[in-house]
Amino acid sequence: RVAITAGPESNELTCYCGKSSKEVPCGLEKESMGIDNIGYWSCFEKCSKTLSCDNHSCLQRCHFGLCGPCETDASAIIYCPCGKTKLDKISQTSRQTCLEPIPTCKKICKKTLNCGAAEMKHSCQATCHNGPCPPCLDRSIVMCACESSSESMLCCDIPDGGLRCDKVCYKKKSCGRHRCNTKCCLEDNHICMIPCGKLLTCKKHKCEDLCHRGHCMPCLLSTFHEVYCTCGKTKLEPPVACGTDPPKCNELCSRDHSCSHPVTHTCHYEEQCPSCTQLVNKVCMGGHTVRFNVPCHVQDVSCGDVCKKQLPCEMHTCERWCHKGACVTPNSICELPCTKTRILCAHQCNAKCHPSKTCPQNVCFEKVKVVCDCKRRTVLILCFKGATLNSETPDLTRYNTKLKSVGLSVTQQDLLDYLKSGTVKCDEKCRVEERNQKMAEGLGLKDVPIDSIIAPTYSEYLINEFKTKKEFIIEIENVFSDLISKYKKKNQAVDNFNKVKYIYHDFKVMKKEKSTDCDSALIPLLLEVFFGEVLEVPFTEGYI
Repeated sequence: RVAITAGPESNELTCYCGKSSKEVPCGLEKESMGIDNIGYWSCFEKCSKTLSCDNHSCLQRCHFGLCGPCETDASAIIYCPCGKTKLDKISQTSRQTCLEPIPTCKKICKKTLNCGAAEMKHSCQATCHNGPCPPCLDRSIVMCACESSSESMLCCDIPDGGLRCDKVCYKKKSCGRHRCNTKCCLEDNHICMIPCGKLLTCKKHKCEDLCHRGHCMPCLLSTFHEVYCTCGKTKLEPPVACGTDPPKCNELCSRDHSCSHPVTHTCHYEEQCPSCTQLVNKVCMGGHTVRFNVPCHVQDVSCGDVCKKQLPCEMHTCERWCHKGACVTPNSICELPCTKTRILCAHQCNAKCHPSKTCPQNVCFEKVKVVCDCKRRTVLILCFKGATLNSETPDLTRYNTKLKSVGLSVTQQDLLDYLKSGTVKCDEKCRVEERNQKMAEGLGLKDVPIDSIIAPTYSEYLINEFKTKKEFIIEIENVFSDLISKYKKKNQAVDNFNKVKYIYHDFKVMKKEKSTDCDSALIPLLLEVFFGEVLEVPFTEGYI
């Protein structure tokens, strides 16, 4: 029994069954009073009062009035449990108390069971019996709770809560964001029970309502303290709603600053003050020069030049742009190439920096230009000084491999000549150029490029004639040679090639009958021989 302490103007009254009591105002204690002035309200618990048979208790909930008679009272039961036969026809002896069992007949019970279709419920097929009917052994088509599937099964195997399928609902809940993931769902409204949890407009608190559509309600919290700005000269009077921005202050910032320049910005709420823009002069990071009109807040100023500070190796200088801090890290080793001059070839060493050691006498791979004796040919090749030749015909494979790796292409003969003598030999073009030089000197040509002089070429006809009439060709060549030598002795050669028009000689007029004896085919032959004499390249010398 729950005891409630009564106040000075209330009474403590019990329920109908007398198990519970509560406090009620004075004057209402006689309303709806129960039997024997006991109770006037129901506690909805089991009554449990002893019935008139003194053997059983009342099974009803706490109720008003007297309890009903005993359901198994001997005077009240006149039929068997199935209700088809009177007890006096079953047994000659009548029941005396409610504790004696009720006689049964031999007929089928046929009480209506809770299973089966709605229009045709199953009936009990057991013989007349006391107590509840046994489980039904018939089959029924059972629909699941969400009515999306059905199954035929024995009535006795139907679960107490009904059949449940494995179909997931997936319907959107009332919030429009989440979906129902319940199997065989029975809900119609699908109210979302997840807390909203969104950040409110105050940016401090979260929404405590259930998940919902639309915007959250504004934060209803307020503070009753004054809200000041950073410097404390401006304030907001309470009450101040949660999320209200601090007051705007027009006073100059009163915080401590890193420089001594006048403050130009107002009171603010950011952690960092705005950068100072006062123009000052600052030394660059490397200490090379002074930079003018630099904003005060700029810390690392670069002059834009190469550092050029002496490195610890005392051989090189720092090649980095103007930088902050040391040029190299402590205990670091210089990786720059050595700048000392090699003994063998006078090129730079280029080995890894070794300030306290002698330069290694390894093979030099500097690119050099090699010329022939006449200085016409120029071949770009690697120095290769320091390499030794093991024989007269060394294996040049490793040399060619190194040349290809740097993008150079040199003939085998040039490579071999260079490795043996340090130069390359003249080729056919060198000899042609030397011959052309002699031609130019013979004609007195000083300012005409040698390449513009065309070397004489001899026809197949002249060559064949020389093979059959050698003495005749030599005789003609000697005549022309004498002619040109006499011409030079008279100093009639001109220096300017552009003024030379003709070189000629007057022959006596020949009679017609004698001129016809001359073969007209010899005219081009004579011209070829003469041209060779003019250029000081006699046919006999050039051909033989």
